[in-house]
Amino acid sequence: MPKDGPLNNELKQKLFSWIAIGAPRGDVVIEPIKPEPTFNSLEKTIFATKCIRCHSEGGPSPFYLNDRQNLMVYASVFNPFLFDFEFPEESDFVKRLVSDDPIEQMPPERSGISPLTKEEREIIIEWISKGLP
Repeated sequence: MPKDGPLNNELKQKLFSWIAIGAPRGDVVIEPIKPEPTFNSLEKTIFATKCIRCHSEGGPSPFYLNDRQNLMVYASVFNPFLFDFEFPEESDFVKRLVSDDPIEQMPPERSGISPLTKEEREIIIEWISKGLP
């Protein structure tokens, strides 16, 4: 998008926040959207800035984090361990977010995308514990 390279995560979050408040014109104070433990919220906040590059149609991943139905089908058909509702920290999904293994970790170091923060991981764990609302 910008001539000097892709937007960093902070600018992406501001852009998504601006769009979420209706893309007003003029000088606007944009407060970052605080993620909530729902798919719609996570898709617009964490997934949009840190996952969608690979986890959407046309990307290298077989499941999409911008399509709840695809995610649920992938989890039920291809990886029944992707989400563990009783012990969400044991979910394959969470294990990839906290892994130090360069092959397993998400987002991968080679992507140039910063790892999820502790708060982002906690909200994803809460989302899983609530059954992926």
